[in-house]
Amino acid sequence: MNRRTKGVIAAIALGAIGTFVLVAYVQGAEDRAVAGEEMTKVVIASRAIDAGTAADDLRVATKTERVPQKARGANAISDLKEVKGLVTTTDLVDGEQLLRTRFAKEGTVRKGVGSVKVPSGYVEITLSLEPQRAVGGLIKPGNKVVAIGTTSSGGVDSSAVIAHQVLVTNVQIENKSNEPDQSETKKVAPTRNLLVTVAVDDQTATKMLAFADNGNVWLGSEQQTATGASQ
Repeated sequence: MNRRTKGVIAAIALGAIGTFVLVAYVQGAEDRAVAGEEMTKVVIASRAIDAGTAADDLRVATKTERVPQKARGANAISDLKEVKGLVTTTDLVDGEQLLRTRFAKEGTVRKGVGSVKVPSGYVEITLSLEPQRAVGGLIKPGNKVVAIGTTSSGGVDSSAVIAHQVLVTNVQIENKSNEPDQSETKKVAPTRNLLVTVAVDDQTATKMLAFADNGNVWLGSEQQTATGASQ
């Protein structure tokens, strides 16, 4: 074996050792970063999932990961068994944590009244809201509302207006025998969550989902403008 061959072998060996050391260092850094953090399991979408997909069919489209407790979304599930027999109520994107509030029994939700055209360039997102956070269930497709986010961190509560003139494109109410019909909500308030779909730009969608996962989103009725346009 000549000197050049020995040099090549030595370079390869040193490269392999360097790679191993780098990988070990990165892994150690990650371990140190989460040291002391309480970890928890969450189910995450590994690809885009359409609304109406049965939970029983999601194993090929999801994965389970361990994340710090503080990074776990509110109502995030740790096992698909938690939503067995249910279907997704909205489209899910790759990398999104699966939330219990985005599932419902097949056939127990129905479309709201009317059809609203979504403005070009906007996206639709669906929020699961308690009646008091959706104007007592009085919101209708076509309404424009103000979105307000609230959160609590370290014992400090905070709130902020996310956006004005948010277009509501659909409202769903669980179809239970003891629930008022959507045409009756002016007199009788619903007791179960409403699934409110809104059309917003990308930046507003990101803010609303962040508040929904880590706090609360409230929708408020806005007065008409001077031109008479609904707010």
